[in-house]
Amino acid sequence: LLMASRLFTPWTTISSFTSIKVASASSWRKLSFITRVTASSSSRRRIDTSGIIHQQQQRRHRSTHSISKLTFAHLSIAIDCCKHHRHHNRSSRMSMSLYFSNNSQNCDAAAMESSSTSTAATSTTAAASTNAATSITPRPPIMPYVSSRTKATLDPCVILMKQLISQHANKWETKDTDDKHQGIYSLAQGVVYWRPPSSAYESLIHTVQQNIMSDNDANIDGNQGDGKLLHTYCPDEGYPPLLSALQHKLQKENGLSNPHVIVTSGANQAYVNCVVTLLDERRCGSNDASMNTNNDGTPGRGRSNNCIDKCVVFEPYYFNHVMAIQSVRGGRGCGGTAMADNDITKKASSKTTTPCTGMTTMLEEVEGLLVGPTIRGVPDLKWLKSKLEEYQYNDHDDSTNTTTMKNSIRMVTLVNPGNPTGISLPYHFLKEVVQLTKEYGVWLVVDNTYEHFDVERENRLPPVDIDSDDDDDDDANFPCFDEEHVINIFSFSKGYAMAGFRVGYIALSSKNGSNDGGGAGAGTVAYNEMLKVQDTIAICASRISQVAALGALQAGREWVYEQVKTLDVGRAAIRNAMSSLEDLIGGNGAMYIMGKLPTGVNDREFASSLVENYGVAVIPGSFCGLPGWIRVCYSNLLPEECCKAASRLERGIVELLRVST
Repeated sequence: LLMASRLFTPWTTISSFTSIKVASASSWRKLSFITRVTASSSSRRRIDTSGIIHQQQQRRHRSTHSISKLTFAHLSIAIDCCKHHRHHNRSSRMSMSLYFSNNSQNCDAAAMESSSTSTAATSTTAAASTNAATSITPRPPIMPYVSSRTKATLDPCVILMKQLISQHANKWETKDTDDKHQGIYSLAQGVVYWRPPSSAYESLIHTVQQNIMSDNDANIDGNQGDGKLLHTYCPDEGYPPLLSALQHKLQKENGLSNPHVIVTSGANQAYVNCVVTLLDERRCGSNDASMNTNNDGTPGRGRSNNCIDKCVVFEPYYFNHVMAIQSVRGGRGCGGTAMADNDITKKASSKTTTPCTGMTTMLEEVEGLLVGPTIRGVPDLKWLKSKLEEYQYNDHDDSTNTTTMKNSIRMVTLVNPGNPTGISLPYHFLKEVVQLTKEYGVWLVVDNTYEHFDVERENRLPPVDIDSDDDDDDDANFPCFDEEHVINIFSFSKGYAMAGFRVGYIALSSKNGSNDGGGAGAGTVAYNEMLKVQDTIAICASRISQVAALGALQAGREWVYEQVKTLDVGRAAIRNAMSSLEDLIGGNGAMYIMGKLPTGVNDREFASSLVENYGVAVIPGSFCGLPGWIRVCYSNLLPEECCKAASRLERGIVELLRVST
């Protein structure tokens, strides 16, 4: 009513009758009200409501409908919608009749929505209109849906293990133990016990001081020098001084010449960037008959399967890689566990469900993911080659009447050194994978997060080519492959102990294309497209984190090596504690060792028992696609604490073996 009063001249005593007919989806409702406004000479106005009457219009078929109560929300919105139609009149009486067109339905709908949240106003109006009809019963709420892709995605095992630790924390905080440690030791999450180098903190302190002391943002260069604007965005690809330092590092330590670099919020975001950039939903037309036959003329797999882009990972896989593919590309499962001979049925009796979803599924049923086998943690190249051959197809372009050989496998993923296997892949093996993926036109994404932990890195160095003019690559500490179809991922989280800062980076080749007369190469094209993804997900990594990363690089690779050497004691203790298990892999690359449990033992139940009964946590292998195994990390505790945790782990394993036999 206050809004209604503003429609009229404030200095005159006005008796007004306003009739508003509102068009709604069901009927015309006539809302009549009488407002008397009396203004005194001192500009004070008194508003008196003489009555609010709801009338119901007869429908053609003589049916009646309940009329909702008129609330202040209805009135104010209706009048607000028609303000532009009003006419001011200084006479003692004013009459206004408005008929809304189709657009006015929006006003009525808005009023209805507002009335549902105006309980107090509705109650007040109802009291003033005791003879009003009962309001329309509100529609029952409908639960919104959650993405089926997300629901089918792996559960985050690290979070689950932390929750399990929390459940039993009180018990172990007060329990007397042989090692005099009150609490649960975690050998689960892959973190390191040391702190970032002092140079990282010094860089932060210096930069913060520069920002505090500056009284004018105009005096701070946001792209250069020490006086960075910490509170602003930096370029999507990264903070320029850090980019320059990373390119130098990649050239010197990894043998990559002038690569494109994108700084990300950790290596996990870097991998998500790759998945979103490289994988399509569907790429084939619906009438391509060539999809129904293989290259040798034998019956093909059919369009619905080959037209879906796929990513290859190898078991045991890094769970967050699989989660990224599931979340972005979907699929009914994670692909099960492929066998070295590609015969899933041989172990159907002991493993009838996928390790990630509990769903019975075959490898071919998965939409966006192929899980390949390994031989003691080393990917099976025979299997990979057979799949690259199987998923080839002829893509015909009607506009140019040309046919191009393409592959539904769009990218292959390797982690080196491995997570969860902890092994280091030999240089000659990596070179073979690079060549194989190049022949089939498939991206190779290599996650080098654990580059500093390759304790047998002398076996990783490429053979020295005495005829090569490029001496830089010969001195690389951790050589990577500078090919236009290879994407390398790195991280500050492990070696530099900066997991909480969330800084990773992607390196893409800047080489010219090999098939288009020297134009932009595949790496350059992918880099330009990936910036769209970067801008969508993060815009840029945290500027203050990038400042810290720049400072950490000043400590150098040798600083990291000194920290890694301290892991020898813990690694030996963990390996000894697990020595009674049937099989062990890892420990020579990343800071993980995997152990095989006795046949028939549920790895999740065993991991839960270790926490509850022995006060030590590990990761069940089923989260990595390898049921019946456990993953143990030996870097997240001080050496002396790691030895105590190893003692607890050994007692749990000994008891397990005793019970199982």
